[in-house]
Amino acid sequence: YRLHAVLTLFKKDNLSVEIIHAHVQRQKKNFRDHLLKIDHHYLCEKNILSIDYNYHGHFLTFAMPSPEHAKKLHDELRAINIWTDYRSSRLRFGFGLYQNECIDLSALKNLKN
Repeated sequence: YRLHAVLTLFKKDNLSVEIIHAHVQRQKKNFRDHLLKIDHHYLCEKNILSIDYNYHGHFLTFAMPSPEHAKKLHDELRAINIWTDYRSSRLRFGFGLYQNECIDLSALKNLKN
């Protein structure tokens, strides 16, 4: 039933896996461009765990120095309504079709820890 509902919605809204993936790729590119502007010590290109951005899941994972750093930054981001998850010393940002492409990361400029 749910698969049928999703496929019906995709057809109605002219969506496909390719369209969704292209949307997410734009979001991730915009996000990475914003990282350059905020100049955060840990949220930077060199800390992203990725081999090839063209063949990558719909998320970006950052290597943090410790599990405590990951939790602290996760909590600080949550306080300003930026949702992430973390496991051990990894902080993950997810991207999806339901998200607005205009992500305001300016509040991150003040989060330097």
